[in-house]
Amino acid sequence: LVVVQLMPYAGAWIDVSDRLRVQQVACTVENVCIISTSVLICYVVASDPSEGVTVEHLSDPRNIAWFSALVVLGCVGEVLNGSSTISLEKDWVVTLAQDLNIPVGGMNTFMRRIDLFCKSISPAVFTLLYEMFGVSLRRRLFFGAGLVGLWNVFSYVLEVMLLRLVYDAYPALEAKLHEHADGTRHSHKLG
Repeated sequence: LVVVQLMPYAGAWIDVSDRLRVQQVACTVENVCIISTSVLICYVVASDPSEGVTVEHLSDPRNIAWFSALVVLGCVGEVLNGSSTISLEKDWVVTLAQDLNIPVGGMNTFMRRIDLFCKSISPAVFTLLYEMFGVSLRRRLFFGAGLVGLWNVFSYVLEVMLLRLVYDAYPALEAKLHEHADGTRHSHKLG
């Protein structure tokens, strides 16, 4: 529900902002949310010996606080993930396809296949790694959350570097179409 409410604002921000800046902000905030979630889960599991062992009740203020933090981090991360996806699929791909004379549909299909492959294979890979952490649920929660957090630290650096390389390799990405109050439309560097 939060994502549905906030995505129009994110779309408006994407329309008026520099393409690389949108991707950098979206990638950074999304990864900060994921890493923060991982740290919070590790902290809760490490600091509360009953976590993951007994049934917890939401009447405990501490449980309400960390659960609320997880929900907020998840919502913010999902809005920025959606922003990044929209920016790439509806802005970057269209611009690059026009610049390279490649059909937009073909390029989007190729990117969607990569995305779906990663979404299909990652749960299996995570499960295999998760199984190596032993039989204790607390241990699995701690190391599973830690693994996700560390993966995002390393992938963030790679993602930002690759975004910059693509942006610098294709000058067409620097030009952004915009419209003036009088209705005239044109594009130029940094919109």
